[in-house]
Amino acid sequence: MITSKHLKTITDIHEFPVISIKFFGDVSYSQKRIQVVSSDLDGIVFLSYFQEGILSYQCAKQCFMKRKIGPTFTVAPLLQGL
Repeated sequence: MITSKHLKTITDIHEFPVISIKFFGDVSYSQKRIQVVSSDLDGIVFLSYFQEGILSYQCAKQCFMKRKIGPTFTVAPLLQGL
Protein backbone atom coordinates (compact mmCIF):
# COMPACT_ATOMS: atom_id res chain seq x y z
CA MET A 1 0.00 0.00 0.00
CA ILE A 2 1.34 3.43 -0.95
CA THR A 3 0.88 6.21 1.59
CA SER A 4 1.98 9.80 1.95
CA LYS A 5 3.66 9.23 5.31
CA HIS A 6 7.07 10.92 5.71
CA LEU A 7 9.75 8.26 6.17
CA LYS A 8 13.17 9.77 5.50
CA THR A 9 14.73 13.13 4.62
CA ILE A 10 17.94 13.15 2.59
CA THR A 11 19.82 16.47 2.70
CA ASP A 12 23.33 15.55 1.52
CA ILE A 13 22.74 14.78 -2.17
CA HIS A 14 21.95 18.00 -4.04
CA GLU A 15 23.39 21.45 -3.37
CA PHE A 16 21.20 23.13 -6.03
CA PRO A 17 17.40 22.98 -6.40
CA VAL A 18 16.06 19.64 -7.60
CA ILE A 19 14.23 20.09 -10.92
CA SER A 20 13.25 16.52 -11.78
CA ILE A 21 12.56 13.42 -9.73
CA LYS A 22 11.22 9.97 -10.60
CA PHE A 23 10.20 7.24 -8.16
CA PHE A 24 10.12 3.60 -9.21
CA GLY A 25 10.61 0.16 -7.74
CA ASP A 26 8.85 -2.54 -5.79
CA VAL A 27 6.59 -1.20 -3.07
CA SER A 28 4.86 -4.50 -2.34
CA TYR A 29 4.37 -5.55 1.26
CA SER A 30 7.22 -8.07 1.19
CA GLN A 31 9.96 -5.94 -0.44
CA LYS A 32 9.36 -2.22 0.20
CA ARG A 33 12.28 -1.09 -1.97
CA ILE A 34 12.10 2.22 -3.80
CA GLN A 35 14.55 3.69 -6.30
CA VAL A 36 14.70 7.41 -6.99
CA VAL A 37 16.38 9.28 -9.84
CA SER A 38 16.81 13.00 -9.15
CA SER A 39 18.50 15.83 -11.01
CA ASP A 40 19.31 19.41 -10.07
CA LEU A 41 20.01 22.73 -11.79
CA ASP A 42 23.77 22.11 -11.73
CA GLY A 43 23.41 19.01 -13.93
CA ILE A 44 24.04 16.40 -11.23
CA VAL A 45 21.90 13.25 -11.41
CA PHE A 46 21.72 10.82 -8.48
CA LEU A 47 20.35 7.32 -8.15
CA SER A 48 19.11 6.65 -4.63
CA TYR A 49 17.95 3.29 -3.29
CA PHE A 50 15.70 3.09 -0.23
CA GLN A 51 14.91 -0.11 1.61
CA GLU A 52 12.97 -0.63 4.79
CA GLY A 53 15.06 -2.05 7.62
CA ILE A 54 14.31 -2.84 11.20
CA LEU A 55 12.66 0.30 12.59
CA SER A 56 14.22 2.52 9.90
CA TYR A 57 14.82 3.12 6.20
CA GLN A 58 18.26 2.61 4.67
CA CYS A 59 19.47 4.79 1.82
CA ALA A 60 22.26 4.12 -0.67
CA LYS A 61 23.21 6.96 -3.04
CA GLN A 62 25.16 6.88 -6.27
CA CYS A 63 26.12 9.79 -8.50
CA PHE A 64 24.98 8.96 -12.04
CA MET A 65 26.02 12.12 -13.94
CA LYS A 66 28.09 15.18 -13.04
CA ARG A 67 27.76 18.48 -14.90
CA LYS A 68 28.65 17.04 -18.31
CA ILE A 69 25.73 18.47 -20.26
CA GLY A 70 24.26 21.07 -17.92
CA PRO A 71 20.87 20.82 -16.21
CA THR A 72 18.88 17.65 -16.87
CA PHE A 73 15.26 18.77 -16.98
CA THR A 74 13.76 15.31 -17.41
CA VAL A 75 15.03 11.94 -16.20
CA ALA A 76 12.66 9.82 -18.34
CA PRO A 77 15.28 9.05 -21.09
CA LEU A 78 17.75 7.94 -18.39
CA LEU A 79 15.40 5.23 -17.10
CA GLN A 80 15.31 3.17 -20.29
CA GLY A 81 18.36 1.12 -19.28
CA LEU A 82 17.37 0.57 -15.63
